[in-house]
Amino acid sequence: MSNAPRHTTDPDEPDRDLALAYVRGELTPDEHARFVERLAHDAALRDTLDVLEAAADIAQEARTAATNDAAFARLQAALGARDAAHARTAADAPRSAPQPERRQSWFARVQDWMREHSLVMQPALTALVVVQAVAIVQLMRGTEPDTVPDAVVRGTTGQCTDVWVTFRDGVTEQAIRQWLTLYGSSIVAGPDGSGRYRIASTDADARAALLGSSEAARLAAQIDRPQGCGK
Repeated sequence: MSNAPRHTTDPDEPDRDLALAYVRGELTPDEHARFVERLAHDAALRDTLDVLEAAADIAQEARTAATNDAAFARLQAALGARDAAHARTAADAPRSAPQPERRQSWFARVQDWMREHSLVMQPALTALVVVQAVAIVQLMRGTEPDTVPDAVVRGTTGQCTDVWVTFRDGVTEQAIRQWLTLYGSSIVAGPDGSGRYRIASTDADARAALLGSSEAARLAAQIDRPQGCGK
């Protein structure tokens, strides 16, 4: 018997690619119609879309947190630490009258969703949602330069798959979140002294797709690549 490691292919990967193409509006009319028809009876495909919707919900809730630490704690609780989520809800209850009911409702909703989807949700996507949501919250609040927490800064610096982006005035958190999520990228550092944010992509192809998208022209005022990396 061979002791060589076995490499497996995720059987859900084609459906994830199809769901992203659907959300991006890249399907042909016939493909779009077939996708919608599948949604009516394909629970796994609906789960794939639910992951994207949950990511958007979690990031939106994080935006309203009182501090970045509180936002990250809530994201951690919502994305896996179910017991911690209950404890935090109880701890927050005495602070204000209108808030506990809303928070408890949201925690209960995400907890139920995680319990149902925990076996199919990718750990890598979970980590991406946590890192990206907290970074975008900081961006929208005008975090001071060089104050991005260690949890947000991951990977090595200066990679050729990274770019520095200066966002246009008036760009919304939701638009940034959707753009980065759809193309598998995330904010990993910033802002620097010029107000730029470093965006990391998984590989050169992902970076090219991100920068070639219509959203890039609409959201980014300027895009700078690391020195020595070419175009």
